[in-house]
Amino acid sequence: NGSCLVSCPIGYFNLSGKCTPCESYCDQCTSTTDCTKCDSSHYLLEGSCVELCPPGYGVNNNRDCVDCTVQNCLSCDGNLPSICTDCEGAYILHENQCIISCPDGHYHLPDDTCGDCPAFCKSCTDSSSCDICIPGYYLKEGQCVNSCGSGYFTNTITNTCDLCGTEHCSICNPAETCTKCESGYNLYQNTCIISCPDGYFVENGICKPCTSGCKVCTSTDNCSECINPSQVIYNSNTCVNSCPDGFTKVGKFCVPCSDTECKVCQPENPNICTECYTEYLLNNACVASC
Repeated sequence: NGSCLVSCPIGYFNLSGKCTPCESYCDQCTSTTDCTKCDSSHYLLEGSCVELCPPGYGVNNNRDCVDCTVQNCLSCDGNLPSICTDCEGAYILHENQCIISCPDGHYHLPDDTCGDCPAFCKSCTDSSSCDICIPGYYLKEGQCVNSCGSGYFTNTITNTCDLCGTEHCSICNPAETCTKCESGYNLYQNTCIISCPDGYFVENGICKPCTSGCKVCTSTDNCSECINPSQVIYNSNTCVNSCPDGFTKVGKFCVPCSDTECKVCQPENPNICTECYTEYLLNNACVASC
């Protein structure tokens, strides 16, 4: 402008003693093609001023466009170009890397980052429920456990805890077959019941059958009542229509006659013999001779 200045104003540079204009939007430059500082509405990119930094660049405190160093990174912290803040296209940001899919133990969030699955989970769709657990753990109601616990079958094929199909069952194998019931219940034909039905007794929480014809027993050797009320109990465990020789009916049981030589003794009174095996009957007793 025909004036002599100590230094060129903003937007100009000294070219052979003359203040020469920088390129558009440039506040400081060393030539018409090499800007070193842009105005407040533009950013410096490789010696030129741009309205926005292109994809793959970040902005530092000097408003310079800085190339992101993370592969497939869309934007980054210009002051720390190795810190990616957003990835290109279908890439997902995870632990400062741009990847195609989230690794095991993580799931894809709507903001294209990876969230943490529940503990010991290999695959999930949200942070509260797992779909597949890591080896050594089993899926139980959306969580991964190393022991399925009471009421569940540990399915080592699917790595899941399968709920026992029988109500009040504590151990099953597989899920449809109960092998042990909860405390206070007894196992009977794959069901858990409080009391065993007639003809069964409890042994270690399992309803086991009495001997044939027995209604009430405490073991296979001890019957106390027959199904047929007209039958009697012989030898503590067998229900018979009548007592064998040498025995008589006393209540519900066959009791041996008091005299070992007596073949038939009076019902309800084993002391009174009515027939002997080989000896003679005298005064309700068996004698060798009269």
